[in-house]
Order: sequence, then structure tokens, then C-alpha cells
Amino acid sequence: AFGNVSSMPNGTSMFVVAPLDGSDTTAYTVPEFFFIHTVNTFVDAKSGEIVIDLTTAKSNPLVGSGVDIDAIRNKTQLNEQDHMVVKRFRLDPSDGSSTVETISDPAMSTDFIKPNPRVNGLEYCYYWADVWDYVEGIWGSMAVVKQDLCSGDVEQGRTFWHRAGWFPSEPTMVPSDTEGAEEDEGDVLFTALEGATGITYLVVVDAVTMESKLEMPLDGHIPFTTHGQFYSW
Repeated sequence: AFGNVSSMPNGTSMFVVAPLDGSDTTAYTVPEFFFIHTVNTFVDAKSGEIVIDLTTAKSNPLVGSGVDIDAIRNKTQLNEQDHMVVKRFRLDPSDGSSTVETISDPAMSTDFIKPNPRVNGLEYCYYWADVWDYVEGIWGSMAVVKQDLCSGDVEQGRTFWHRAGWFPSEPTMVPSDTEGAEEDEGDVLFTALEGATGITYLVVVDAVTMESKLEMPLDGHIPFTTHGQFYSW
């Protein structure tokens, strides 16, 4: 089914905004892209623009070498895969215009992103995500990145958790329950497979510093997992 999702003939993509009051929709044209995951979306309080952050790709990531087992087992083909890149789209209701900027490192592939769940639908400053190609040219070199979007310099606003030969799964940000806590205060949880031993660990890192607080070995072999959720009781 995913193979039927192809490029538009004019090399563009489109956002359609449908007001909840049932009034007319508005279409915004942007340069062509494919995407899988939404990071967050909100209305910019200063400009009134609709802001949409997405993990994007230049081609359909659900077909081709990225999901072909023979290609994945071929080191050359694996390392030549297109990167998933986080882009911010701004849609201006005042004139129907749109802009786009890249907010992740295009030299790495970034996906499986989680912001603080308390800022879903709101203006926000941080997300946590998996990256591939942490060591350039090696697709299987993985890390977990914390991205600061409000420091004024997205290039300098990245902090990483990395262990050579470890393969972390999707991170989940668990916010601090302290009253008045900052957006990035709390813990980030994920499992990580140590490749050399085949042992999977539950890893808890400080969401501010990205330093490990706990690396606990688990029973059994758990490979890459996606879309985890944290429930407290």
C-alpha cells in the first residue's frame, strides 16, 4: 500500500487547515516532502502563524532500501539511506504564505521524537529523539539527542547520550512533578541494546544534562522498540 504514495507532479506538498467552526479550509503550498511523525504543532503567539514540526524525508521512507531486508544487510546501501530531517513549517493565515526551516542536524537521521507531553499543542523549547549516523557515514551509530529550539542557535542547542555499539529505542520524556519545574526538567527513559553482549538495558537519563542516572540490565533480548508510553501509579 505504501508503494502507491508517490511524488506530486508539480514537486510540491500541501497543508490544508480546516477550522473547527466549519468555515472554509485554507491550503498552503510548500516544497515537496514525505513525513511519518509529527513532533508538535502550535500557534505562534507573536506572529499568529501556525507552526508544524515534522520528521521529513526527500522520498517515501516506507518503501525501498529502508524497509528491504537485503538492502539493510548491505552495509554500503544501508549507509547511503536518505536521512529523516526535522523541519519547521510556518503557515501565515494573514496572507496564505508559508516558510520552512531545518531544525535537526541534516548530517544525521532524526526520528522517534518526544517533547515534554505537557507542551503538546503549545509553544515549546525542547524535544528528545533517536539519531542515526551519529558517527558520520555509519548508519548504525546511534544516539539520543536533546534539541533546544529556544537558545537562538539550533546547531549549538544539541546534547547527546551515546554509547559506542549501543542501540537506543524511542525515548520518552517524563516531566518533573515539582511545582514550577522547567520544561526540560525530568527524566528521559528508553531501552538500549548493547550490541556486543546482546543485553538490553533500561536507561534513565537526566533530561536536562543527558547524563545517565540508571542503566539497568533486563532479562531477555529486546531489540529496537517504538512508541513507548510512561504511566505512573
